[in-house]
Amino acid sequence: MVPDAVAWSVVATPALRALASVFDETVVLTTRTGVLSRVVAVVESTRPLRVGVRVGTSWPAHRTAGGLVLLAGLPDTAVRELYATPRPDWHEDPPLSVELLNTLDAIRHQGFALDVGLWERGVVSIAYRVRDADGATAAAVSLDLAQARFAPGLLRPMLAGLKHAARAVEADRTGPVAAAG
Repeated sequence: MVPDAVAWSVVATPALRALASVFDETVVLTTRTGVLSRVVAVVESTRPLRVGVRVGTSWPAHRTAGGLVLLAGLPDTAVRELYATPRPDWHEDPPLSVELLNTLDAIRHQGFALDVGLWERGVVSIAYRVRDADGATAAAVSLDLAQARFAPGLLRPMLAGLKHAARAVEADRTGPVAAAG
């Protein structure tokens, strides 16, 4: 059972706050509904120049790091089914492409998504999966920051922080057994 947005927020906020305190960047928890990624919890950076994200906001999943992580948690057949019917709010070519499927395959292998300007110009977003008790990708936790503050040397420590936050959310949501993996 996938918890509702309020339940996600209650469970995830302590882990999001802990991660935000380490990097002082915005931390977001996202879930997926169809082809949309939806923000269910946010802890914003305290910096004057920060990424502002509001709970309840949604974007096409293929246009955000969190959404890509969520799509990567699905088999390609399920992704093809999701994108089989065009939507009137797509202001671009149909998003399902060999390139998207290759991107999702790369995310499955590397374990995270890195978005540099895909969602918004000047913004970097790094996302990692949050699993449910069965091991399926249920949500994504991301660090969102101004591109001007991102350096390649930050990727490894940010990924470690994201993984730690994801495991904390999993443990709080499902107990320590599910988080051990």
